[in-house]
Amino acid sequence: MVLKPPAAARGLASVGLAALVAGAGWQRGALTIDGAVAATAVGAATFGAGGLDVGLGLIVFFVTGSALSRRRPVPGEVTASKGHRRDAAQVLANGGVAALAALLAAGGNGWARGAVVGSLAAAAADTWASEIGVRSPTPPRSIVTGEVVLPGTSGGASSLGWTAAAAGALAVGLTVCAVTSTVASRAAWFEGTPGSPTTS
Repeated sequence: MVLKPPAAARGLASVGLAALVAGAGWQRGALTIDGAVAATAVGAATFGAGGLDVGLGLIVFFVTGSALSRRRPVPGEVTASKGHRRDAAQVLANGGVAALAALLAAGGNGWARGAVVGSLAAAAADTWASEIGVRSPTPPRSIVTGEVVLPGTSGGASSLGWTAAAAGALAVGLTVCAVTSTVASRAAWFEGTPGSPTTS
């Protein structure tokens, strides 16, 4: 019989992993200091309460989003007022719902597990669409008025942006599905986590 580590050990490991990823993001200029603190909290809750699969889904979103945001400006682009470094508000906007849903799922609300994956996929879709769609060879159009707008304008959409959004969502979704179906996601570490693949 394989012994399961206590909940306290899982919690500490989750905080440590989240802090490691957030610290790397801060060091590489992807996060502000308060953004790193928020990312640690979001990551610890998502990884600790959600499990390995959604934890890696969060990492895929963060790593790809950070990499895509470190690009050269596009001529004529409407630049973001906060730049490419994410602060606490941006981190919570992107990952707060996933963290809350993971905690709800750990409390026995099985329906919330789908919300974890869905919110991370939506965040990835938004980031990929913004960072890749801005390079569209055809000018974006406002989803409200249909008029041509400058690249980077909020609400501007293009075929490339829509494609990138789908790819970003798939990247997170496929990561979660792939890990869920492996032996790793069924390790004793996550046994007994409500909503996890190991709970029968």
